[in-house]
Amino acid sequence: MNSLLAFAAVFLTLVLFHELGHFLAAKAVGVAVQEFAVGFGPALARVRWRGTVYSLRLFPLGGFVRLAGMEGPQEGEEPAAEPARMFHRRPLWQRVVTIAAGPAMNFLLAAGLMAVLYVPPSVAHVEKGSPAERAGIQPGDRVVRVGHLSTPTAARVLRAVHGVAPGTPLRVEVLRDGRRLAHTVVTARHPVTGVSFIGVRWRTGAPPLEGLYGGFVEMVDSAGEVLRALVRMLSRREGLTVAGPAGIFSMVAEAAGRGVLPVVGLAAVLSVNLGLINLLPLPVLDGGWLLFLALEWVRRRPLEPRLQTAAQMLGMVILVALMLLATYFDLKRLGQG
Repeated sequence: MNSLLAFAAVFLTLVLFHELGHFLAAKAVGVAVQEFAVGFGPALARVRWRGTVYSLRLFPLGGFVRLAGMEGPQEGEEPAAEPARMFHRRPLWQRVVTIAAGPAMNFLLAAGLMAVLYVPPSVAHVEKGSPAERAGIQPGDRVVRVGHLSTPTAARVLRAVHGVAPGTPLRVEVLRDGRRLAHTVVTARHPVTGVSFIGVRWRTGAPPLEGLYGGFVEMVDSAGEVLRALVRMLSRREGLTVAGPAGIFSMVAEAAGRGVLPVVGLAAVLSVNLGLINLLPLPVLDGGWLLFLALEWVRRRPLEPRLQTAAQMLGMVILVALMLLATYFDLKRLGQG
């Protein structure tokens, strides 16, 4: 039950933040918002305020925003307000902002969650006999660079260390008492994980602004990792690693078993994934709408409705097929586990 509640909470948060981005952007540029819904299915409660219906629906897994002019009117509902507030009547840049705000909100949410978990690259403890101690690194040092990579977060230091083979010499630059010092640290193999390590523990806690900056850096790094994985899959250098609903539920359940912070960290990564996936140029996704708008800008006129409808139907078929394929591999991996 805890796993189910954690999954519902994570999924609901990610989708609602995404839809909130569309909602706030639409309101800001003057697009009429017909409905902001929490959940799907039959409406349990509705209230109309300032021209928008706010509804709570039966199945609390996500939500949606309905913008005037993006789809036909619903049965028993008044038509949208003045024509000037219809989505398709707004200037092109306003429509782009409205669509792009959904993924943007997912990236902001991820950065905020990662800021909560941010750990500065400041050394709190050096293990006796470790590579760090042998190299001369001391408690209180702040690691600012590993090799050619700047390290504003402890997580980036760890990725740099874990990314090389044990026994690899690394140039590690630290700040100590206002001075910048360079050390050569030869990584060792961790006796449990088998990956490279240097033997330091990090100080926790940081000023709020530093935490926000660190969260933003971690979000960008996470997005870069997802994009690199996508490129490897498309170039067939790596098998399908995209998780479907079953796989995501399994990950959330595993994180929930370890506590709240692992769930927060996973939610941040999933929010980055959701933002990037929605930017794919596939009709029915936000990226598909942005593609339609880009074509409109090039052609100086909107795409014909029949072509847009056909593209969206094809996009829906592709999206469902990908979801089924991801679910198949999810179940296969879970069965092997």
